[in-house]
Amino acid sequence: MDLFDLPLLQTARVIAEFLDTFSSTTTIVRAYKRTGSLRCIQYVAFRELLETQDPFYKRWLLNRTAELAANLPTLQWLLEVYLPVEPMDNVVEVAATFGHLDMLQWLYNNHFDRVYFGGSEMCGALENNHEDVVNWLQEHAVPAPGFQKKVMRSAAKGGNRNIIKWLCEDLGLHELDACTIQSAIDGCNYDIARWLIERLGVFGWDVDVYFPTKHGELSFLKYLASKNIRPCHSTIHVAAAHGHLDIIEWVYNDQVMIGEMVAEATQHGHLDVVQWLLETRGDKCLSGEPSRAFVRAAEYGRLDVIQWVHARWYCNCGTDAMDYAAAGGHLDVVKWLHENRKGHCSEKAMDRAAANGHLDVVKYLHEHYTKGGTTLAMDSAAGAGHLEMVKWLNDHRSEGCSKQWIQRLKMVILMSFSGCMQTERRDARPKLWMMQLKMGISIS
Repeated sequence: MDLFDLPLLQTARVIAEFLDTFSSTTTIVRAYKRTGSLRCIQYVAFRELLETQDPFYKRWLLNRTAELAANLPTLQWLLEVYLPVEPMDNVVEVAATFGHLDMLQWLYNNHFDRVYFGGSEMCGALENNHEDVVNWLQEHAVPAPGFQKKVMRSAAKGGNRNIIKWLCEDLGLHELDACTIQSAIDGCNYDIARWLIERLGVFGWDVDVYFPTKHGELSFLKYLASKNIRPCHSTIHVAAAHGHLDIIEWVYNDQVMIGEMVAEATQHGHLDVVQWLLETRGDKCLSGEPSRAFVRAAEYGRLDVIQWVHARWYCNCGTDAMDYAAAGGHLDVVKWLHENRKGHCSEKAMDRAAANGHLDVVKYLHEHYTKGGTTLAMDSAAGAGHLEMVKWLNDHRSEGCSKQWIQRLKMVILMSFSGCMQTERRDARPKLWMMQLKMGISIS
């Protein structure tokens, strides 16, 4: 067959069939996920195999693709060309959640009998603050009584006071529960939570106050306490992790052990919290707490905490501080420990720094410490794809890599260059380089 003798359209079809290596093994759902293209799913639908013609399976393809539809033309083709009579399940909810008002209006005007309005479709629009969609649904699709509590929770979470009042005053929704208040709190809408608590006459309920604690809303926490809604035991730890000393001072009592609080505050660099806990509440401080805080600060690179603890307590933490600081790549901490504490380190310092690709730390340890690393340094660096680290270790250190690792490399390289994924090929570069130099690398 000579392509030059065929009409242009037929020639294009012949070329397309020759190049098509995917349509027989894909579906319109998979094609739309990958491309977001109406033309692509039209092509795939035209070439659907017989097994995809099962009516139940085809209905499933219709609904799942309609959920993904990001524009009105795609939705129109699916409902009016691909499968023009089948009912839809949650396409209205998805369109509302993503703020597609044009889709909702088209469905309402043209396919009202195939979709469902008056359910929980307003929820997604409320939680994602699609005000235009919410207003349109409020006018055209009043939620049925069985869905109104769910809509109320979403309104509380999204902070839509107008919908809350509409549900309560116009639709007569009076039976609210703790979940509604919790939704308002989780959405950080504390004024709405207060309004609901006052309206319901809530007293002594249990709610989770993670978000107000995280955001330092002490006045709201005190308001909850006035309604006998007390924070749980973890509240003080959340406050420590986010540096809210005023909440810690308010919640603290003699039954609280400060160990984990010190660790949380140290990890996140809240020096004022660490100072208050270790100085003001030192009577509740275990003997090893300053040392543990010192090591945690080194692990997360909190030099100001390290310096403050060092000036006030003797911390016997062995090599842990230097080892953890090196592993995290905190060169400023490593230098300070070396200069001010005559800090020692173990082989773990260089091994872990190499494994994590911290070449500047490895060089500093090499220059200032006779204690080096082990074969694990090169093994781990190569395994993580740190080619420059592997080269530097080979040129400046004598440990080399392990014999077991060389044996592993043979299989890894073989697999890597025999049809593997691109990321595996990239990661194999330092491994291949090590293989090429293995005769010049000492093997323990």
